[in-house]
Amino acid sequence: MTIKPSLATSTRTVYGIVGFEEAIACARDVLGHREVISIGGVQGTIEFPALPEWSPTESDPLSMPLVPPQTAKDWKRGSEPFWWGRPTRYPAGYANVTCVLLEFVVPDSELKSTGNQIRDAFMQWRSTFNDFLELITKQRRTRVVEVTGEVSGLHMFYWDADGKHAWAYDDNIHVTITTTPGDPYLNLAQLKQICSLCSSNVRPSLEYSLQLDAYRALRTADYRKAVIDSATAAEVVLTKAIVKRCNELGDDPEKCLKERKHRTLGGRLALARKLAISLPDIDLHQQVVEPRNDAIHEGKVMAKSTATQAVNAVDDLLALLNPSRS
Repeated sequence: MTIKPSLATSTRTVYGIVGFEEAIACARDVLGHREVISIGGVQGTIEFPALPEWSPTESDPLSMPLVPPQTAKDWKRGSEPFWWGRPTRYPAGYANVTCVLLEFVVPDSELKSTGNQIRDAFMQWRSTFNDFLELITKQRRTRVVEVTGEVSGLHMFYWDADGKHAWAYDDNIHVTITTTPGDPYLNLAQLKQICSLCSSNVRPSLEYSLQLDAYRALRTADYRKAVIDSATAAEVVLTKAIVKRCNELGDDPEKCLKERKHRTLGGRLALARKLAISLPDIDLHQQVVEPRNDAIHEGKVMAKSTATQAVNAVDDLLALLNPSRS
């Protein structure tokens, strides 16, 4: 079929460069990949930078920057090329990605209206992307430390005997680096899942939002908050599972939940066991209920190990009772 020129619709490609305040740790299969997305109802793509072409005898492979998408290979910010990220592991091909490219093909006649549509929905889309990235990969539960000779927010100096500017502290800073257990790198299957959730305007469910708060509390060393938020996430997901199970059995869930002995987290856990709801093969009472009670009723300061154990236990519970995260 031939379209007459008078009936053809001219289009234009709208581009967006998305910068991440904290780089995304990516596996090899994500690098150079383009995935379909939708922002504000407008379909487009998100494309990740690619690995550099390493030679078999590369002397300094991690010093080479990531390769931008072909469309953006010559783009600059002012006189400097955009920084898309860098490799972090050779030859495995893992990398930290700091920028990605968005592309949308839109009719000329709808250029501004579509641009406004994308702009107005973007902040919510990016927030959701970051939330699911943290929940699914768990790569941001620990702080990334950049080692420099300065302290963030502090420029402390004095004028020496020659009237020259000198730092008022040593250049050397001792840094303790904590690594995230497991494999926190974003892989292709996870990217597809995250993009699908964001494009469908799905938000994390209440229990996962609470668990996300617990992750972020771990990150800032607020271990008491991490325990409380994670335990609350456990109570929410247990309550949902109990309601569902009672309905399946023809029982009144409200009546069961209102019994005094079932009102606490420990009571919810006992009721779930009584109703034969599947639970992880771990001691949830010792790992979650007891630390939560210590934090709330006694105001105890939580150790990092206790908080991490509680959050990990609730991760297992959530994965079993609500694997969809929504």
